[in-house]
Amino acid sequence: MLTEVAHGHAAALGVTTMTLHHALPNPLSTPFWLRRGYRPLFTQWVRHLGA
Repeated sequence: MLTEVAHGHAAALGVTTMTLHHALPNPLSTPFWLRRGYRPLFTQWVRHLGA
């Protein structure tokens, strides 16, 4: 419900596109956002150096 309110508020202000960053390690996160119409835009690659 919170995301619907946020999307409605943004649309009322004239926002036409929303981008988000979500927690990939959370197995529920991707399906949650897919159900709300979000689709992958790009992939981020990270390499942590050191111990």
